[in-house]
Formats: sequence, structure tokens, C-alpha cells
Amino acid sequence: MSNSLIHPQILSTDPDRTILFGNGLVQIMLNSEEIACGKFILQEGAEGSTDIHEQAVEIALIMKGKVEYNILGETFLVNPGQALLIPPKYPHDVRNVGAGEAVIFWMFMPNDHQSSQEVNP
Repeated sequence: MSNSLIHPQILSTDPDRTILFGNGLVQIMLNSEEIACGKFILQEGAEGSTDIHEQAVEIALIMKGKVEYNILGETFLVNPGQALLIPPKYPHDVRNVGAGEAVIFWMFMPNDHQSSQEVNP
């Protein structure tokens, strides 16, 4: 069976990999050539670095907190239970604008994310 998005398959998780991204922590849960997903944790008032994906669609589901995404000068306020779809080639950044910690579950398809500084290799 081919290792692609068109065939059912079991993917290996990578639960112990944590990287710094801007002023937040990314916990990578799944990392394959086709897809990557994990959690992005931002403390109150913190923001992530500007990010862009050449090929990947990103979906960001807000699990906790309130965040603000800036995409090409447009601001999106995203609340818990809401998700934001970011098309390829759209530079974006995120900031925690709520009280307390914000937790974002993110997914890239296909996985074209550049690596950042690792905390726990």
C-alpha cells in the first residue's frame, strides 16, 4: 500500500517533540510527509512568529482561550470551539488576546512546515 493521503493507514505519533515558536510552545503530536498536527500553547498576551506555508492548508482549532490571527492585514478573532482555515501562501501570525493560557490544535496538509528550535528532541 502506498504511503499517501488516498489510502487508509496508521500514522506514528511523535508526542514528546516540543519546539519553540515565537513566544509559544508547539507540541508536535503527528509528523509525516503528508500531515502534521499538534498543540500550540500561548500564555496570556504572548504571540507566535509569522508563519507561511507554501503548499499546506492549515486548520487551527481553538481548544482554550481567545486568539487573534492577522492574515494579510485582516484580523480574525477566534474563540474556543471555532476553527480557522488558512490557505497556502498566506502569511499569518497569532496572538493570545484572552485571559489565561490559549491552546490551539493545528493541522497542516500536506506537511511543509519548517522546523524551529527544538526543546525536547
